[in-house]
Amino acid sequence: MPAYTLIITGSDGRQHTTLSEFPDDATAVADTGQFVSAEHPTAALARGAGLNVEYLGAWDWGEGSPMWTPRD
Repeated sequence: MPAYTLIITGSDGRQHTTLSEFPDDATAVADTGQFVSAEHPTAALARGAGLNVEYLGAWDWGEGSPMWTPRD
């Protein structure tokens, strides 16, 4: 399974980076959205790890629910 980099930002501004494996981009996007809440308002997602990453987008908490914004 491909590796994905997740950067989760807490409400205090601290960022935590973790690596996860998902079978495909759609699953990675859907599963990453589960981490987003008022306590962790942003989760950025990239395919790959280290210097070899491709930014896919980010989940942001707004109006009481997570919203996905794909890369432009």
